[in-house]
Amino acid sequence: AVARAYQRCVLATVVHQIGATLLWRAELHGGGFITSLCRGSRWLAARLTALFDTSSFGVALRSFVSVALADRHSLFVPGWAALLLAGLLAAVAVYALASALLLLGPMAISGSDHFLIAPGDRPPALARRHAYALCDHPLFYLGLLLLWAVGLACGSGAALRLATFVHAAALAFLFGTEVPDMRRIYRIQDTAKG
Repeated sequence: AVARAYQRCVLATVVHQIGATLLWRAELHGGGFITSLCRGSRWLAARLTALFDTSSFGVALRSFVSVALADRHSLFVPGWAALLLAGLLAAVAVYALASALLLLGPMAISGSDHFLIAPGDRPPALARRHAYALCDHPLFYLGLLLLWAVGLACGSGAALRLATFVHAAALAFLFGTEVPDMRRIYRIQDTAKG
């Protein structure tokens, strides 16, 4: 059961990252290809992209939790230490997620706002508040710490390995797709300090 859930999570993560990259690139570099498939409705293109994003990430998340629960207590870490660290990581992750929801909204978090932005629009002013005062991309850097927290809380070595993979895939997506696309959409030189 652990191996199948592990494989399902890896596959869903890969499909999620490649699918999002292909959707964004088809829209951005293909002259509005996705929007044209939606009969010119940028709103519909954004909603369909959000549906893909949430469903593929949802499969990965559900599989991740299955791995963490099925592989409980495989770590050789004292329970109190794992729970303390898990609580700290979860607090940071929830802070990052709440900051993104507050400052950007759910459409931007799912990435579907890419279909609603006209090239040359001004980027949203984040005013360096909340988690954005700590780093430029708190969802990628801090939000995914929630996976690490779940793995630690369950004492699951397999879940921590999986969290490493998912986090690395998200960072690869950030620097391979998100940052270059934001530069192109907003016609700016630099959106990430690192």
